[in-house]
Amino acid sequence: MATATSTRPVPALAPPPQPRRPRALFVGTAFAAAAVGMAFLGLIGIYIAVRAEAVAGGGTWLPEGVVIPLTPPNVAMATLLMSVVTMQWAIYAIGNRDRNNAYLALGLTLLLGAAFANSTAYAQFWTDLSAGKSFSDVFNRCLDISPDRRSNESEQRSEALDDCRKLASRSQKLECDTVAKLAMVQAKTQADSKCGYNPANWHNDETRYVKNCVAADRSLRWDFLYRREAQLANCLARGGG
Repeated sequence: MATATSTRPVPALAPPPQPRRPRALFVGTAFAAAAVGMAFLGLIGIYIAVRAEAVAGGGTWLPEGVVIPLTPPNVAMATLLMSVVTMQWAIYAIGNRDRNNAYLALGLTLLLGAAFANSTAYAQFWTDLSAGKSFSDVFNRCLDISPDRRSNESEQRSEALDDCRKLASRSQKLECDTVAKLAMVQAKTQADSKCGYNPANWHNDETRYVKNCVAADRSLRWDFLYRREAQLANCLARGGG
C-alpha cells in the first residue's frame, strides 16, 4: 500500500536590509551649529575683554544717562523662540507633503524674523548709543581701521593721520579745526605717556592751534602734526617718560 508524502514549501530567505545611508545632513548640521556657537562665544569673549579693559582703565562702560531697556530684547528673544516652533512646523509639514501648512509655517517664520529685526532696531534707537562722539574717539577709529596696528603703532598712527588729512582738506576751516583737534589729541597722548616735552608747544589750547594753522602756509599745516607724531613715536618706543 503506497503512502502519500506531503511536501511543505520551503520559505525563501528574507531580503537583505537596505544599506544604511550616511548621515551627511546630520553631520553637516552639527558642524554648522558648532561653528555658529564658536562664533558667538568669540563675540562674547571679545565683549568681556573690552569691557574689562574699559573698567580697569578707570572709565565707564556705558555713558552717563544711558539706560538699556529690557522689554525690547526680551520680546526679541520670545520672538526667536516662537520662530523655532514655526520652523519645526514647516519641516514637519514638508515631510508629510502638506503644502498649505508648509507655506503657512514658512510665512509665519519670515514674519517673526522681521519682528525680531524690528525689536532689535527699536532697542538700538531707544538706548541712543553711538560708537563715540569725541574727536579722540574718531581719531582712535582712524587708527583702528589701519591694518596690523598692534605690530607697529607709530606707522599706523602716520597712516591714520594721512587718512584724516584726506578727509579734512576740503576747506580751510575744516582743515584747521581738524589740525587743532588732532594736535590736542597728540598733547593728551604726550601728557598721558609722560614724555616730558615742552608744555608751551604741547598745550591744550584749541584756539591757539587754529590760529597758528590759519596763519601757516597750507603745505606746512600737516608737517607740524607729522613732526609731533615722530616725537610721540620715539616716546612710545621707549615706553614713555
